Amino acid sequence: MKKLTIICLLGLLTSFLFGNTNSETSFKVYLGSGITQLDNEPVISLDATLSYPLYQWMNVGISGSAFHTLEREYKDALDNAYQAESGFSEIFIQPHWNVNEKWDLGVRLGVGMQLVQFRYEEDLRDDLVWTEEYLDKLEIPMQTIAMTAEYTLCPAHSLSLDLGYRNIKETNTPFADDITLTGAFFGKIQYGFSF
Repeated sequence: MKKLTIICLLGLLTSFLFGNTNSETSFKVYLGSGITQLDNEPVISLDATLSYPLYQWMNVGISGSAFHTLEREYKDALDNAYQAESGFSEIFIQPHWNVNEKWDLGVRLGVGMQLVQFRYEEDLRDDLVWTEEYLDKLEIPMQTIAMTAEYTLCPAHSLSLDLGYRNIKETNTPFADDITLTGAFFGKIQYGFSF
């Protein structure tokens, strides 16, 4: 997986350097929120994306997301409460098509890593050394595919909707309710602005 990620990064860097000669194009930042699943339960995510128009029909970029099981409490063998926290980052390519002046549809393909950690709640952490706060930390290779729809509000501002699936290798941990962590569907809405 590391080899694939390095090859993708080098490919994106090469495309970035030689692909776009139009000086009017610019980076676009998207910030927003969405919903996904962690341990087969819905969670709310905070999302950020940096995108660059490599060609008129293709964007490349990086994306990140973080989510937390605030609504859900796990218990260990001594009845101590802990929670699951997760986040992921990815690099992506996004072919897209202009439907009309306002709407743009695309497909986003990404690869990256997802971090899942199980950590004692804040009350218990005060009495622990920081290395004892964590029950388990997992780094899991990930691939994503998503359908995207973007509505242009004005030339520099837009709203974006992504619906997709995050595929991860099935990973076992004794700290999750379902023991095996698997991929999950996700949806997010983001506000985008160019700079």
